Amino acid sequence: MKINKILLGVAFSSAILSSTQAMAQDVSIGNMLNQEQINKKELDFLQSVIPNTKISKYSKSIIDGFYSTYLDNGQIIYVNPFKDIVFFGEMMDKNGFNFTDNDRHAWQEELLQKEIKNTPSDLLIKQAKKLTYGKGSKNGLSFVIFTDPECPYCKVAEEFFSKKDVTLYVNLFPIRMVKDGKMQYLHPSAHDEALQILSSKDFQKTFDDIRTGKKVHVEISKNAEAELDGIYKLAEKMQVRGTPRVYIIDEKNQKIVDIINGANTQKFEQYLEQK
Repeated sequence: MKINKILLGVAFSSAILSSTQAMAQDVSIGNMLNQEQINKKELDFLQSVIPNTKISKYSKSIIDGFYSTYLDNGQIIYVNPFKDIVFFGEMMDKNGFNFTDNDRHAWQEELLQKEIKNTPSDLLIKQAKKLTYGKGSKNGLSFVIFTDPECPYCKVAEEFFSKKDVTLYVNLFPIRMVKDGKMQYLHPSAHDEALQILSSKDFQKTFDDIRTGKKVHVEISKNAEAELDGIYKLAEKMQVRGTPRVYIIDEKNQKIVDIINGANTQKFEQYLEQK
């Protein structure tokens, strides 16, 4: 999203939209337009202020002239198309109630439920490595984890699963980003460790060895990079942006039951104990 920013959370552009008054009149009168046309004009109006950002939905905010603009990454920004203003920040009342945080949680839950409903479970396990700890899951619920080999929170989740009767599908996902035009990894050793795990003849042993800090010496195979690239593409499709991200799968009915972000071992336990 390209916006000339002024710190303090508000971004102003130098030009006022030439069609502002006419558009506002169209939207407010409405007697010559059907509702679908009005909504399309409003959306186009908002999109003209942030042209490089996909708006998933919008609604009028509690501040006159501003629209709450919902993005597909779960965030909310505020746009005033009448004055060409974009506001990044938290809206709170005098008692400290955070409208932004409240709306953001509701929006993220809506996105989560949509993902649960629309994602085929076999997509998550197609490239994953299946691990069986103890006797495996006993209640038909298995777990799919996107994990970074060097992420401390991932290690907490992995340690928890390693001591349970659970079926775990592992998608190795060293978190990366582009910085100064170069690909960089959040944890410098994670990429090589992921490739070693994927290259190992004993995936589970190498996976567990790296988790527990043991040194491993595995020659990286030609297929490992391709496998890791496939996981990155899947993670992008699933909008996985952090680790650990855990999916609970009902294998009998082939559907996602829940998605858990973070090492929420208490919630993992609840699903393991579920009859």
